[in-house]
Formats: sequence, structure tokens, C-alpha cells
Amino acid sequence: MNVNARSALFTAQLAVPIMEKNNGGVIINISSPGSNRVMPDYVAVGASKAALEALTRYLAVELAPLNIAVNAVAPGLVQTDALRHFSILGD
Repeated sequence: MNVNARSALFTAQLAVPIMEKNNGGVIINISSPGSNRVMPDYVAVGASKAALEALTRYLAVELAPLNIAVNAVAPGLVQTDALRHFSILGD
């Protein structure tokens, strides 16, 4: 939660005053398919990415009047050793 959700909130809180002075800006958060797809041994990351996506939605609504866009991107699955660890792609 500290790395994925809280850090995004704290960063936004620091960035918003700067963006306000510049008449707006853009915040982009990086999520993952694990935010809404349950994978074995991924509970800490998956739950924190889901929290990040909820935070993104709330910030998008709250910051829109300040001309600040907030979005999240979630890259697709990429065959890596890390992904194989979670048994999504198999061998």
C-alpha cells in the first residue's frame, strides 16, 4: 500500500499546488492487470494496485475543476520470469 497507493496520493498532494500555478496538468498512475484479476501470491500487489485505481478515480473527479487530468494505465501481461512466478503463463 505504501509503494503503490499512498505514494501516489502523497505525490499528487505535492504536485497539485504546482499544477494549479501552471493552470493544470496531468497525473498518470501505473497499475497492473492484477488490480482486478486474482493471481496466486499477488495479494499485496494486487490489492494495492486496486487501491491505486480507486485513488485515481477519486482524484480525477476532485481535480478536474482545477484542469488536472488523472488517469491510470495498466500494461498487459508480458511474458517475464516474474510473471511465470505467478503461474499465469505456465512454462
